[in-house]
Amino acid sequence: MSEDDLASFRRWILAVLDTIAADPLHQVRYLRDAGVGVDELLLELDDAVVTAQARWRDKLLLRHELNLIELVGAHVDAMTESSAPLWTEEALAETTEWRELRQLATDVRTELARSWLEVGSTTVLVDGTTIRTEADLHDLLAHRLNFGPHYAATLEALWRRLSSDLSRPVELVWRASTTSRRLLGAETFDRIRSVLTSVAARDARFTVRFE
Repeated sequence: MSEDDLASFRRWILAVLDTIAADPLHQVRYLRDAGVGVDELLLELDDAVVTAQARWRDKLLLRHELNLIELVGAHVDAMTESSAPLWTEEALAETTEWRELRQLATDVRTELARSWLEVGSTTVLVDGTTIRTEADLHDLLAHRLNFGPHYAATLEALWRRLSSDLSRPVELVWRASTTSRRLLGAETFDRIRSVLTSVAARDARFTVRFE
């Protein structure tokens, strides 16, 4: 496996965990846009666990990294065996099982990112299929980058936070950006893109990539 392939595998694992760790509102929007049921949120995790086991056998994954991924898989297995009504949109927001799974996925993602990325760096993955309004993006970034309760949620405030209030380095990867441009409208998307790229142009320790 080439270095690019390994990097792609790691990004995929982090993206799978991001989907599981996302707040219920974003998860429901994702499911409705895709036209699938709640259980679909977890199907890709099964693939992630199997692939991670293969990477470990190929000596491309450390044992403790595999253990972390399998820990999330084991939690999901316990949920599928439960008799509780967990597979509705309401359950995503209301049940302890889903809250615990989100927290576990968040913790595992953080630990894996520390193992795989530059020490002290932060990578934020934006799923373009879930960003339907500017407010959706502000909510996501405020959560991922810990902007706190006083964040104004405007593009001006975003520029200020990204320019001066964050520990560096930070990488922002916006997946399905063409979908976002369609959902947001070209004008709104281009204004957001301009803010992000202007910060990146001023500081090499902040990078943004649109996929």
